[in-house]
Amino acid sequence: MQGSEDRILPPDSTGRRLPDLIDDVRSLEVDEGPHNIGWTHPEEVNAALLGFIATGEPEAVGEAAAVAA
Repeated sequence: MQGSEDRILPPDSTGRRLPDLIDDVRSLEVDEGPHNIGWTHPEEVNAALLGFIATGEPEAVGEAAAVAA
């Protein structure tokens, strides 16, 4: 899970590359989220984590959007 506007670890250099590098990876990008999305977007982060715990799949809730499955 990563913010789409993360300037410390830019998604193009980090999170968006993972599906090509790791089999069966789940990736979720929080739209307009900065580096610390747990602080700035707690509703989206908590919903995605709870959905993953319940089903094994990240849930896109609110402004969160699934990038790759």
